[in-house]
Amino acid sequence: MKAGWAALALGLALSAPSVAMAQQTDRVLAEALFREGRELIEQDKVSEACAKFAESYRLDQALGTLINLALCHEKEGKTATAWAEFSDAASAAAAEKDDRESFARRHMASLEAELPRLRMVVAPDTESLPSLEIKLDGHAIGKAAWSTLLPIDPGDHVLVAGAEGKNPFEAKVVIGKGAGVTNVNVPPLEDAPKAIVVPPPPREEPPPSRSPQRTIGYAVGGVGVVGLVVGAAFGVSALSLKGDRDQRCTGGFCDQEGLEADRSARTNATISTVSFIAGGALLLGGAALVLTAKKTETANKVSLGVGPRGVLLGGSF
Repeated sequence: MKAGWAALALGLALSAPSVAMAQQTDRVLAEALFREGRELIEQDKVSEACAKFAESYRLDQALGTLINLALCHEKEGKTATAWAEFSDAASAAAAEKDDRESFARRHMASLEAELPRLRMVVAPDTESLPSLEIKLDGHAIGKAAWSTLLPIDPGDHVLVAGAEGKNPFEAKVVIGKGAGVTNVNVPPLEDAPKAIVVPPPPREEPPPSRSPQRTIGYAVGGVGVVGLVVGAAFGVSALSLKGDRDQRCTGGFCDQEGLEADRSARTNATISTVSFIAGGALLLGGAALVLTAKKTETANKVSLGVGPRGVLLGGSF
């Protein structure tokens, strides 16, 4: 516990000099800016002087700087700004029991008699909008202040009213010098155009897939066609070998080549017969599978026929 307190004390001791140094630097810079502001006032460069006083007061909130800033704004013609600054100066002087309170209050009273004021007259339909926001020169004005007489500096101002789903209303307001009230009417806000939603392009449906049964039918039929081709080839070979055998066999007797030709002819004839039977069966089975499969959007046509060189399978798919 003691170690913790010791560490805290050490941290505060180390940080205190840096904080004090930063504050001292701000005060030095504030004093330099204040003196530059006084010189600029003497040169009648009022706007530049006000900027110096404002920055000086930001760095060091000294009562004398605030009073000089108020006097500068009064000379610049920003009566409402000067009036508010004299009000702050009077309050600060009263808290410090400073004699400059009476000086600040006299200037307040003098300026108040010459203050121009702005009043916003908001249409009921607009005022009832839950998301309504009104800004004066970029600063939001709370609802409680809409109908209040707001002190305002002479010159050009911009008032903007906006709400969700509504077109914004903008008014340029010119405030003259001297006392007076300027009313700004905020009318009912028009509906903003609804965003045009472009529908996505229609999704292209993939072409209907072929039935698995149809695919199997084509495969089976293709094997059947191969069987028929094989049967035809072996049939032609058997006929050729039979011719060779007949030439080498007479009276029921055959030489060696005739016997071999006879055996080969019989073997090829058997293969041809089996191939024709199997190929025909497969071809008919494949055609049946294709014809009984579910039809797709595109009509499929299958034709089966016999040509001069064998069985023909054709169609459009």
